[in-house]
Amino acid sequence: MTATITKPTRAKKTPAKKAKTTRTKTAIKQVAQGLGNLLSWDFKGNNWTPDDLRSLAAASGLDPATIRDVPVTNGMHNGASLWKSQDAHDGSWVRALKVHTDEVNGLYTFGIIKQSIDESAKEGKGVQIDSVCYEPATKSFISKGKTQFANDLMEAINFRVEHYTGNEFRKWVIMPMLEKWNAIRIMGGLYYVSEAHSKEVNGLEKLCNSCGVNLSVLDQMNTDRTRQGIANKGREGLQERISKLKDNLKKWKDRKGRIRKDGQNALLEEIEDIRKNAAMLESALNAKVGGLVNDLNSIKAEADKVIASQPKGPQTSNKVLQQWRNAMRPEYRLNDSDTYVIPFGDLEQLALPSTAKQKYYYKPGKRLSVALEQIGYTGHVNTKRETIILRPIQS
Repeated sequence: MTATITKPTRAKKTPAKKAKTTRTKTAIKQVAQGLGNLLSWDFKGNNWTPDDLRSLAAASGLDPATIRDVPVTNGMHNGASLWKSQDAHDGSWVRALKVHTDEVNGLYTFGIIKQSIDESAKEGKGVQIDSVCYEPATKSFISKGKTQFANDLMEAINFRVEHYTGNEFRKWVIMPMLEKWNAIRIMGGLYYVSEAHSKEVNGLEKLCNSCGVNLSVLDQMNTDRTRQGIANKGREGLQERISKLKDNLKKWKDRKGRIRKDGQNALLEEIEDIRKNAAMLESALNAKVGGLVNDLNSIKAEADKVIASQPKGPQTSNKVLQQWRNAMRPEYRLNDSDTYVIPFGDLEQLALPSTAKQKYYYKPGKRLSVALEQIGYTGHVNTKRETIILRPIQS
């Protein structure tokens, strides 16, 4: 009798097992793809020339043309405002203070102020012991002072004009990239960048490493929990910015005069920037942003309405008009006419703006021309005699 041998059969996968395997593969794929990165940074007191940064940017796969030169007046003001020294004789502090701006010739004078404290009077005092005068157009000093303090101040200004520090690196390297990527501030100095810009983030990380900047790049897993957490924080940050827009719009409505053009542009640009950030949140994280978009649409409509309804042409406050009326003193009257001649040297005591020395602001439609026209006068500048001539408008 022949025995029958039965081959063992392989158990078939059940649909449940197949589904579990599919879910596992999908989860692994999602985690591998990632949701993007959280970025933060800190600096260690390093500094770089713009040319050094351009070379390092190119080596990191970034466009070196995005590294700008330090704006000269920015470097000048930073160098002067941050400089301080201590008098070795009495221990008093010495600082720099901008004491004059020659807007016509583009010159800036910085006084070197020695500070002291009168404890009995509970007052701080300052005495100018030297000064320097800087010309941004030529990056040179036309007056160099006489003391070592002046030499130290000039060295500080020259350095800041030619170098990035951490503040400039953040302002002109990191932040423009984050804005280009529609990054969203999650909290403090922590920003979310979507996965679409992972290659650029790698380039920025390489640049920072080569510069000695500590850039923390935190990869985010593509899970529901992570997605929801980033989306919530992102919405909160955008809602805070929207609240500030509403506050600014309220100030617009409370104003009686015109809204400055740069103020208009800033608010409208912020609306569009928030709109782009909201769109990124929606596309990268499937975040619900309908409420944010509705708020932005309402703010934009109200802003357009305020801009359209404001008075045409520049407006002048009653305070400024009164300052000009007060300046028309008998001692400035030309003979017995209604024409007044005001010396440049008297502008400060008359509380008139330094811009009154410039012909440009007396052109039709400019603010000084408009102000004088409201009190029945026209203004002219005689640069040779350094005087302002006020003549009545002929009827």
